[in-house]
Amino acid sequence: MSLSRGWGDDLEQQMAGGDPEYRRRLARTIIALLVVIAVGGSAWLGWATWMGHCEPLLVESRRLLQESLHDPPQSIQNLQTAETWLREYLDRGGAEEDSARLLLCAALTLRGVYDPDRRISQAHDIEELLNSIRPARCALTDLLIAIEIFIHSGRLAQADWLMGGAVQVSEGTPDHRRVLRKAIPLRYDLGREKEVLEHCAVLAEMDPSDPEPWRQMAMVYEDGGYEERLIETLQRIVQLDEHGAAEDRLKLIDALISVGQRSQARAEYDILAERSPELTERHPLTLAKLLMLESDTAAATAKVAKILDEDPQATDALLFRGQLLLSQNRLPEAMETIERLLELDPMNFQAHYVLGQITARLGQRERAQQHLALHRKILDARVEIHTLERRAGRNPNDTEAQTQLIHLYDSLGMTQHAEFWRRASRISGRATDP
Repeated sequence: MSLSRGWGDDLEQQMAGGDPEYRRRLARTIIALLVVIAVGGSAWLGWATWMGHCEPLLVESRRLLQESLHDPPQSIQNLQTAETWLREYLDRGGAEEDSARLLLCAALTLRGVYDPDRRISQAHDIEELLNSIRPARCALTDLLIAIEIFIHSGRLAQADWLMGGAVQVSEGTPDHRRVLRKAIPLRYDLGREKEVLEHCAVLAEMDPSDPEPWRQMAMVYEDGGYEERLIETLQRIVQLDEHGAAEDRLKLIDALISVGQRSQARAEYDILAERSPELTERHPLTLAKLLMLESDTAAATAKVAKILDEDPQATDALLFRGQLLLSQNRLPEAMETIERLLELDPMNFQAHYVLGQITARLGQRERAQQHLALHRKILDARVEIHTLERRAGRNPNDTEAQTQLIHLYDSLGMTQHAEFWRRASRISGRATDP
């Protein structure tokens, strides 16, 4: 007998007539519905209980990872525990699968920092996990934990990739500003100028009164030698932080001097001397450069002589003295000064340029060409060198930066600098000596 038979008939008529068949069908239907509800409810309750027992595994793993990052070798046991819990969470089919894989990858990576043999054996597992993660589906908290661990482990490329997910996840939320502030130093260390400037622009728009994004922009422009943009940015900082930007004003004065803006440089210098006289006293070379720009050669010569009497190895003062002597056509003295500077700092690209000019005037054409070519080569490489040295200096685990510095210095013929990073890599016990 079909349960659907008679359901098209008039309901009121069937109820009034007391149709026995209708009553039987209705009872069976109600019973079936109750069974479905009971079974479904039990399944839902079982799933909820299962997941309720599963979720603390992820929560506790987060805690152990954060503790392990700040409590090195003693935390290997905690990392092992976190790894076990995260694998169990994934086996149970936990809801936050991408976050769990990310934290597991971070746990394996951090454990490899404390145990190099473990790092080598788990390299394939780490890469496989990374390839299976969708950062945009991870919790922001977990992304930030993993990013910190990858930075600590010298895996800046992976940290940067995850940072892209963190920026995306946080966009439009109150956390976005905090994420951008974390993204800026990471991408600055990676030499990602465009992204740094974009993040700074967003932060500056969020809070137009905050000078910090502008200071970070100024670092990018200073590293790249973008003098005009640097001056504009430093002027904005001084406007936003008029009484707290003494160091920024000093940089502004030096930048104005370098582009020949004599009257503006003098005006800013007089303000600085009035408000922060101790700062101008600590940086007498700035005044010497300003005096030279103002054609007061005698006063500039006396200032730089005094600086070098107090510190004969002051490389900035040696460079300025060489330029000053060159402008006076005192070529032998200028050559002696710049050669002494290059003994102290062979990577000084400006010194190679000045020496190229001196030797050209002395008719030493081949030597002039060598120094001018080296000036160009170092100038082209200096942003990369600065970026790599900043990375390697901040993080002894950054083996990639160490190795690139060794190759880069070898290519420039700077064997002492290359050897320094070879020694650093041996001390760390991590970088491979090329």
